[in-house]
Amino acid sequence: MIAAHGERYAPRATFRIALADAFANRLGPAVSGIRRYLELEPTDAEARVALARTFAWAGRFDESIALYDSILVADPAARDVVLARAQTLAWASRFPASIAAYSAWTTAHPDDLEARLALARTYSWSGRLGDAQALYREIGGAASADAAKGIARVTGWEGDLLESERLWRSAVSSYPKDPEAWTGLAQVLRWRDQLVEAEDALQKALALSPNYGDARTQLLWVRADLRPSVEPIVTRGTDSDHNDVMSTSLAANMQAPWRGRAWVSGFWREAALSEQRGISSGGRVGASVSGAEGLWSLRGEVGANSLHWTGSCITSASQCPQAKTLAALSARLGVRPSRSLGLGFSLESSPFDETASLISRGLLFSAVSADADVRLPARFTLGAAAGIGRVTRGTIDNNRRFGSITLRRAFRRTSALALSLRGFGYDTIPREGYFTPRHYRLAEASGSTTVGRELGWSLTGEAGIGSQSIEPFSGATVSRLAERLNMDLTWRPLPGYEGHAFFGFANVASPGQVGAAEYRAMTYGLRARLRLR
Repeated sequence: MIAAHGERYAPRATFRIALADAFANRLGPAVSGIRRYLELEPTDAEARVALARTFAWAGRFDESIALYDSILVADPAARDVVLARAQTLAWASRFPASIAAYSAWTTAHPDDLEARLALARTYSWSGRLGDAQALYREIGGAASADAAKGIARVTGWEGDLLESERLWRSAVSSYPKDPEAWTGLAQVLRWRDQLVEAEDALQKALALSPNYGDARTQLLWVRADLRPSVEPIVTRGTDSDHNDVMSTSLAANMQAPWRGRAWVSGFWREAALSEQRGISSGGRVGASVSGAEGLWSLRGEVGANSLHWTGSCITSASQCPQAKTLAALSARLGVRPSRSLGLGFSLESSPFDETASLISRGLLFSAVSADADVRLPARFTLGAAAGIGRVTRGTIDNNRRFGSITLRRAFRRTSALALSLRGFGYDTIPREGYFTPRHYRLAEASGSTTVGRELGWSLTGEAGIGSQSIEPFSGATVSRLAERLNMDLTWRPLPGYEGHAFFGFANVASPGQVGAAEYRAMTYGLRARLRLR
C-alpha cells in the first residue's frame, strides 16, 4: 500500500506502519518500510534501532549487530541499544560476546535488575547453569518473581526435575496470575510424563494470556503426547554364540478415562541357531494410573506367548513338544513418600525366550523385586534394586538372585554420569544350557547425553566401561573388560510423529549366553511413533 500511495503519507506515518508490520511478524515488509523511511530521515535514532531489532527478529543477526555497533559509535552509553545488542548476540549463539557485553554493563550499573536478569538468562542458555543459579539467587527478592522463575527453570535444565517441579509449584502459588510460571510448571510436568497435569497448567496459562506463544507451543506437544498413537518396532540381534534374532512388534496406546494410559501390543520374534529355529509370538494388554503430582503410580500388563520351534531338543521328543503357550504378566507399584525418596515394588512372570535354544525349552522366569532412589545434594541420585527370581518348567527349578546400586550425577536434563555395581547368581547348573554362574559381578562407569532439538534431529548416546567377573560353579573366577555403547538417532518432524534408528553393542554377560567365555552382542533396528489423530 505504501509503495502505491506513499505520496499520501508523511514520512513518519511510513515508519509507524512499518513498526506495526514488525510487531505483527510481517518482517519483510517491516524491513522495507523502515529502510524507505531512513532514506528520508537517515539520522533518526529510533528508526535505526527499530531496523536493527527487526533484523534480529528476522534472524539476520550479523546485520542487526553491525547496525547496533554503528549506533553505539555516536552514543556508547545508550542503555537500550547496549542491552539489545547483547540480546542479539545471545540469539546468534555468540554467548561469550553476549555475556561480556552484559557483564560490562552490569558492572557499571549494578542496580539495573533487568540487565542482571538478562545476564542470568544468557548464562543458562550458554550452559553455565551454576553461574545462572548463583546470579538468580543473588538477585533474589529484588526481582522475586523473575528470579524465582529463573531458578526453577535452571534447576529443571540441570536435570533435577522433582526440585524444579517443587519450585514451579511455589512460583504459581506466589504468582497465580503469571502465565510464564504456569507454562514453566507444565514444561517440567511434561518431562516427568505427568501429561494431564501439564495440560491443566497450560490451560491456566492461556486463560491468563490467550496469545502466549510458549504456552501454545507446549500445549501442542502435550496434546500430541496425549493422543492415541501406534508404535512399530523392527529389531535384529546377533551375538558371539551365533544366535540370530529378528523381532517385530506393534503397540497402540491411548489416554485412559482415569489418570493414566492403556495399551495393547503384539510381537513376533524369530530366533535361529544352526539347525534350530524358534518363534515366540504373542500379545500384551496393559494399563497405568498415577496419583496427583506423581506421588504414586501403578502399572500392569498381562498376555501370553506362543512358542514354536524346529530342530533337535536336548531331551527326548516326548519331553520336548513342538509348541507351547505360556502366560505372561507384570506389575509395578511406585510410591514417593517424599520428594527425595522413591520406592518401587515389582513382580513379573514371562517366558525365558531370548534365543532359539531357550524357546525350545519353554522355560518360564518369575521374579519379585524392590527398588529405591534417593535424591542427594548437588544433583546426585543414589538408586538401588534387589530381587529374587526363579526359572521353572525345565529339568530343575533354579533360583536367581540379582541386585544393583547406582550413583548418578545429572549435569543437564539430558546429560549424566553414573557409577554402578550390578550382579546376579544362580543356585545350581541346569541341563538347559543357559548362563548360570554362581556369582556374576559388574562394576561400570557410564555416561549419557542427548544433542539436538526437540523438533527435528537429535542424537542420544550412552557408553559404559568397566570390569566384570564370573565365578562359575566349578573352575577359577574369570575377569575381563566390559564395554557397551548405545546410539539412537531421532527425527521429529511434528509433535506426535517421530522415527528412530538405533544401535547397541555390548560385551557384557547376558542371561541368554551359553558359557563363561567372552560374550559379545549387537542389536540394531528402527522404531516409530505415529499419532492417530
